[in-house]
Amino acid sequence: MQTKKILLLVITIGLFITTFAQNKFELKGNKKFQKFIFDEAISLYEKSDTLTPIGLRNLAEGYRFLNRLEDSKKVYEKIIVSKYKINEDIFIYAQLNKMLGFYSISDEWMKKFYFADSTDSRAKSQYLFPEYAKVLMENPQGFQIINQDINSNGEDFSPAYLDNRLVFSSSRYLNRVIERKWSGNKLPFLDIYIADTLQNFKLENVERFPTQYNQRFHDGPAAFSKDGRLMVFTRNNYNGRSTDGTKKLNLFYAYKTEKGFKNAKPFLFNNKEYSCGHGSISPDGKRVYFASDMPGGFGGVDIYYTELKSDSTWGDPINLGNLINTEGNEMFPFIHETNQLFFASNGHVGLGGLDIFVVSLNNIGKVINLGHPINSRWDDFGLILNPKQNGGYFSSNREGGLGFDDIYGFKLNNPIITSTKIIGITINQFDSIVPVAKVFLKNNKGAIIDSTFSDDKGKFQFIIKPKLTYEFIASKRNYLDGSTIKTFDNVAQDSIIVVLDQLKIGTDLAKKLKINPIYFDFDKSNIRPDAAIELDKIVKFMNEYPKMEIELGSHTDCRGKASYNLRLSSARAKSSAQYIQERITNPKRIYGKGYGESKLVNYCECENKKVVECNEEQHQENRRTEFIIIKM
Repeated sequence: MQTKKILLLVITIGLFITTFAQNKFELKGNKKFQKFIFDEAISLYEKSDTLTPIGLRNLAEGYRFLNRLEDSKKVYEKIIVSKYKINEDIFIYAQLNKMLGFYSISDEWMKKFYFADSTDSRAKSQYLFPEYAKVLMENPQGFQIINQDINSNGEDFSPAYLDNRLVFSSSRYLNRVIERKWSGNKLPFLDIYIADTLQNFKLENVERFPTQYNQRFHDGPAAFSKDGRLMVFTRNNYNGRSTDGTKKLNLFYAYKTEKGFKNAKPFLFNNKEYSCGHGSISPDGKRVYFASDMPGGFGGVDIYYTELKSDSTWGDPINLGNLINTEGNEMFPFIHETNQLFFASNGHVGLGGLDIFVVSLNNIGKVINLGHPINSRWDDFGLILNPKQNGGYFSSNREGGLGFDDIYGFKLNNPIITSTKIIGITINQFDSIVPVAKVFLKNNKGAIIDSTFSDDKGKFQFIIKPKLTYEFIASKRNYLDGSTIKTFDNVAQDSIIVVLDQLKIGTDLAKKLKINPIYFDFDKSNIRPDAAIELDKIVKFMNEYPKMEIELGSHTDCRGKASYNLRLSSARAKSSAQYIQERITNPKRIYGKGYGESKLVNYCECENKKVVECNEEQHQENRRTEFIIIKM
């Protein structure tokens, strides 16, 4: 049971207004669902002969929240083909397939999600990053994952540094006479624990945090300032329920005294109608980052921050904006002393479930997925990094763990490089601006890792990592693709120019497409296999431009009789054109014409008054096949 996510998510049952008739099993199931008692809700839904769209969706979500992904997928397969489906159903179905390892099916449905709503950043980002799985499965950072013996068969997650120890949240059993359990997963309520850290990023000696911070319901996660004086922690709201009958999460803070952390106070922006939690404190103790589903955000759960004012009170929440927050859920922020923000998201492109991302707040650009093995097709979240940047800890419910969620350590070969912004421009061969060109970014292994469009002034930008080599490929209708390869040693001083070759009437495609010479056997006009390879390039191009018309011109050198050269070139031109006509739409778009030696490109004449002695290379310049655009 994903306590970590459920307590911050809006339960969708309250969002639908319907006139559907619901039977008693569904009505009872809905009440259980609203209270997060998903196992009992599922049992009631399964007893119903028929379910309304609401009940069917709640059944699917109940399965999903209990990690019964196969069952959830089967129900969503019914929903997405019904007339009651919404776009979010398509997204969730795609995510379920990704979490089950069916990436090709997931990609197919993410495309449908994109075409249903191309404005949704979740759809757009994956559509522009088609090779995400291949790229993210690499391990360029050199992470080494370390299992922990302190994990329980419950939930252990959200580690935080406190001096030389590690604080985390857990729903482990304590063998008490009375063990209070949360109805959502039948596990004990979350409490805050602390453990000792070892040099090899292992943990030991787990004990409960001071009792006053572990009360009746959920307590945790917790976070601490670098000097250890300020504590921020999450706790259920004890001052009433929301209008949907649930106790939301509130965020509290306390300062350390001689007797420990005392006099915890709630942040004033807490509200019984929404949750605030997952706090992280900036190194100077003056800013707290947190997650909330408060109104006015970009998605389900967004990341905000609040700043300490001069009167020692905390200011109003400020949303981190749509470069970080998506229509999905962003949560579990951790701010490092380098001002790098680590967070978990299911809205940015990932391997499945929640993935862990990083972005520099010094210059917010594209967020970076940490990739495998930190991220998996399961939920990965709550990462913290030590000051030396050579290791840390994170949480995951991946396969092979001891409980529902487990804490893992990791070692890091090199500091995590947050990317920086580079600016480029798309122009044509005449140095004129080419606006709205699609630009692809490839890594040094040839995989597309990002794409964008240049603006109306031809400018584009990407977020890259220094000391690496990238290829920039620009594409636009009626232009030949342009490409620039560059290694970035000093990103701040580098810019990119990508030149696209503009096509126009009179352009010879043989030169633009780098068509090799079309060879024929002596005194013959039939198409040889090596010639077919070159002609196929024209076939492909003409099929991409179905309105383009071309004259195929065959030329000879001056040797031999002019009449013979004209007949032979005409036969070869018609044979070449026929080959192409048989393989394109509307064969009338190309015709062949033989010119013999009438259009020499140099002065190698063999007849008339002027005879010029030329070598074989000069004669070869005249033996050519041209593909001239006569209509666009």
